Amino acid sequence: MESNVSLEIARYLRRLGVERAYGLPGGEVTHVIDAMIEVGIDWVLVHHEAAAAHMADAESQVTGRPAVCVSTVGPGASNLVNGVANSFLERSRVIAIVGEYDAAERSSMVHMNLDLKALFEPISAYVERIDAANLAATLSHAANVLQAPVPGPVTLLVSASDQRVPTAPLDLPAPLANGQLLGSAAGTVADLLEGASRPALVLGVGVRDPDLIDGARALVNALDLPVVITPKAKGWISSDDPRLAGVLASYGSSGSEQLLADADLILAIGLDGTDFIRPWRFTAPLRLEPASRTDPSVPGEQICCELNLTLGELCESGLGPFGGVRRAAEARGQAEVDRSAGTLPARTLPDHMRGGLDPVDALRAIRRATPRSAITTCDVGMFKLAICQYWDSYSPRTFLVSNGLSTMAYGLPAASAAALAGDEPVLTLVGDGGLLMGAGELETLARLDLPVTVVVAVDSSLALIRLKAEIDDLTEVPNDFSRADYVALAEALGVSGRRARNLDELEDAVATAVSSGRPALIEVPVDYTAYRRMGG
Repeated sequence: MESNVSLEIARYLRRLGVERAYGLPGGEVTHVIDAMIEVGIDWVLVHHEAAAAHMADAESQVTGRPAVCVSTVGPGASNLVNGVANSFLERSRVIAIVGEYDAAERSSMVHMNLDLKALFEPISAYVERIDAANLAATLSHAANVLQAPVPGPVTLLVSASDQRVPTAPLDLPAPLANGQLLGSAAGTVADLLEGASRPALVLGVGVRDPDLIDGARALVNALDLPVVITPKAKGWISSDDPRLAGVLASYGSSGSEQLLADADLILAIGLDGTDFIRPWRFTAPLRLEPASRTDPSVPGEQICCELNLTLGELCESGLGPFGGVRRAAEARGQAEVDRSAGTLPARTLPDHMRGGLDPVDALRAIRRATPRSAITTCDVGMFKLAICQYWDSYSPRTFLVSNGLSTMAYGLPAASAAALAGDEPVLTLVGDGGLLMGAGELETLARLDLPVTVVVAVDSSLALIRLKAEIDDLTEVPNDFSRADYVALAEALGVSGRRARNLDELEDAVATAVSSGRPALIEVPVDYTAYRRMGG
């Protein structure tokens, strides 16, 4: 039975577990979109290609499977770059299918014509032009790249004419299993732990596998180890675990940093240079890795091993206790002190930036109204810096943030994808600047009628840049903008809206919105001066 390139791409995506594709259609990708729909892959229309890539990124993090975004040539592809770059630095399993001109047109046309391979190569783990001749090899290699110990986005470039070329149905082998056949390193690690009195554990973005997360949790408890996490590892260790010391973030981290500075042995699992807001400045860690890798931003000795086996044997080693509960409590206490440890001089502020809610108090009110199992996505800006430290996450894959790239306008589309891919209510925490950058996705949320609650923190400023200018004692960079009516904006796009003016109203509004199972937006004013007071 004869097939064609588009249909074989779509069938292989389905075999990889792909259930939906996000994007905007264009003449160069209509055939592959039609083929995906034919094999049962849902098509999700969005309003910006970057949002499509963010949605694929979020779905892949929630499910652990590859997810797909699609764009056409020229402006579609260049818009997609932001989202693919984000997935590259988040180490996400994203497949970007990008339409391009035929070979003859690429060499002669100027209109909307870019060198797409050169554009995507720096931000992709693998880029290839796909056609009938290399179809099987390209799809197989792409799948293996997505299963690598350190995955990243795969970008497949395909022209409209190549999509229609007839081909025989493919019979491809299954992708390689993640990782390598390695032994345990428990003996080596145990010898080092026996000589340590103040060891600590650090978990980063590379801790993805559910069994590995369970193993890390078991190790922390069995050895009474204090553990520090990065923002991408929130939820790997539950926020109410007494051995969790805190998050290596921009604010509220002084206790965790002191714990690491005092440690005489630091074990690191999944640590990646993209995890760090600041360069690593502690004792070089002993890095447990599933495969050899080079990352100059992460110092220390690397031991390649079968991680689950190693952690399991360490749990049975009888080592410890290492004072994890006590040491972590001291670090967490310092995070509360950090809320008022800032030393910036006061400057006159516009009225709209004063008198709102303390951001951390607001976060805690929101958390009280949100189920423990809910998935939370976070946008980027000053609000993110508070969220990464002070928001509580209890389960793996329930906190999504753009940390490596730290791109604004991530939170809302990521929340929609998380709702499509998961079974839990979803909350997104966004600043007004980030929301305005991608407000069109409110219509996507309304059209799909997803159980997503959007909480927008309003200070009518790009507060992080304002604060940086104050830290450097610079003349204020103009970054304030008009105070919009976000309730009216949401309702104009089909999402119910509500305004909360105090903590009680906020908690009630969130609880009501989450329990409704419908799209909702809650506008809450936040006090910029609280950011000035934050330190650590």
